[in-house]
Amino acid sequence: MERLGSDGGPLTAQSKTATFQNPGRFNVRRGEPRQDRRRLHNEILARFMESRPEVRRDKKAIVLAGPPGAGKSTAPAALIQATRTQPEHWLWTMLRIRRWGSVPAWASRF
Repeated sequence: MERLGSDGGPLTAQSKTATFQNPGRFNVRRGEPRQDRRRLHNEILARFMESRPEVRRDKKAIVLAGPPGAGKSTAPAALIQATRTQPEHWLWTMLRIRRWGSVPAWASRF
């Protein structure tokens, strides 16, 4: 991980595969996602919020992403211990696009 995330590695924002470097998805000059990408993010968020009306909206989210072995699955236990909370105080959602076999139909246009 250290090597992959170091300068010139494939997991940096400067990598040619990074969203920040993809002019089709990100306006590099303005430093923000393009309208289609922003619309997709808003649609994903809206669908999630509609599907979970019981979830409180006055809290913050923690999003974990990374390759296998990066610690995404072990981080929640450390967070619960550090905050002295209980698992039921948190909503856990795991999205694995690879398991779908492809991007969902509603997102494929982006």
